[in-house]
Amino acid sequence: SGIGTTTTSKLNVLHGYPSIIDRGAHAGEYAFYDTETYESTAAATGRFKWEMDLYVFDIGASVGFNFDNNFAIFGSAGPSITFADMESRGTSISNGVAKRSSKDELETEFGYYISGGASYWFNERMGLSLEIRYDNAFGSIGTKYVSQNLDTWGGQLKFLCRF
Repeated sequence: SGIGTTTTSKLNVLHGYPSIIDRGAHAGEYAFYDTETYESTAAATGRFKWEMDLYVFDIGASVGFNFDNNFAIFGSAGPSITFADMESRGTSISNGVAKRSSKDELETEFGYYISGGASYWFNERMGLSLEIRYDNAFGSIGTKYVSQNLDTWGGQLKFLCRF
């Protein structure tokens, strides 16, 4: 929401016309301001809601090393594809007139991911794993009203169980 006032003056540049208001910096050029002034005052408020369902699919290579004491480290990387189903809707009020609008979009964005982590097995059947992941998308997604960058850091803590 915001309230603003804008005042604009037109600037004309005439060659060889000697203006008494302002002389241009270049020889033979003179500038003056017209006496016409345009003013506009607008008051606007708005509220928008944005919902997004995000689906990320990735394929990659993974390497890992198991130590003798039930401890393991691992890392992986590869390309990813993100599908974003977005909906934005809202109401804006400008100069006393309310306007409702909405926009639905489905976008696809390509990128890559890098992850690394460690796991520890308490016994033959149960363990714990921690993974840190970075996702980078080659662009951003959004609707007419909202834009979202998909580059992000994430983490997972997993309880592991073997059957």
